[in-house]
Amino acid sequence: MLLIVALAGLMVVVLLPDANRAEEEQRELTRMEETYRQAEELYRQGEYGDARELFRSIDYHYSHVNEYIVLCDAHLFYAKGDLYRAKYALDRDIYAFLEGEDKKAFEAFKETVDSEYAAYEAQQDEKWWEQWRQQLANQQQQGAGAHAAAPYIGMSESRINDTELGSYSEVKTTQNGRDLETWEVHVYYWYKDGKALYFATCAKGSVVNVGDYRDHPKSRTGNRVDVTPYPDVSDFSNPEDFYDFYSEDFDGYWDAEDFYYEHGGR
Repeated sequence: MLLIVALAGLMVVVLLPDANRAEEEQRELTRMEETYRQAEELYRQGEYGDARELFRSIDYHYSHVNEYIVLCDAHLFYAKGDLYRAKYALDRDIYAFLEGEDKKAFEAFKETVDSEYAAYEAQQDEKWWEQWRQQLANQQQQGAGAHAAAPYIGMSESRINDTELGSYSEVKTTQNGRDLETWEVHVYYWYKDGKALYFATCAKGSVVNVGDYRDHPKSRTGNRVDVTPYPDVSDFSNPEDFYDFYSEDFDGYWDAEDFYYEHGGR
């Protein structure tokens, strides 16, 4: 606000604080404080959807708004049965601000999600291995001849070129492992006329997964297979093989895994 004062024939301009602006900022701060307290109370009552909406109405940088939104998301994902996303949200290192009963409630919730996710993961692993064993039996039967039509699960990696597909077009090598053990994973690709026909993933000397596109070859643009507007997860039974095939399209494994589950991967 400007204050103009005339002194001895001179005009002096004095800058005074803008009272209206200060009052407006104070009203906004008061509104945020009240809304934040209301949102916290809704969160503690288990009204996670309503709490989330209130938190979203507050400036992102105010207090722990962002952390509470992620925490509400975790509860909402869990309520929908999406254990993967619930666990992913809870595993973020952003909850040190919680204290007292809030901290105890968070720890109990995280323990529940971790336990249920571990059981779910074990169930999914067993389902995958059962599918793998069935696929292995089928493909071993199909490839039992001296010259198989294509690499099959269980086939020795040393024979990767000994099929009707001939020599592979490209191979990519990644590292995989569990606990203290690591091993190389080789992914072999066969192309024809710029289109992907087949791939075979090998680990520890054997083929462990394959992808067959011979009936519907996938066109390639540069290093990417383009058959849908985004990488197709439907041909893969797990995010590891999906990442092996589309590694150049993502910023690392976790980025690919998120995409895999977001687009229907199981």
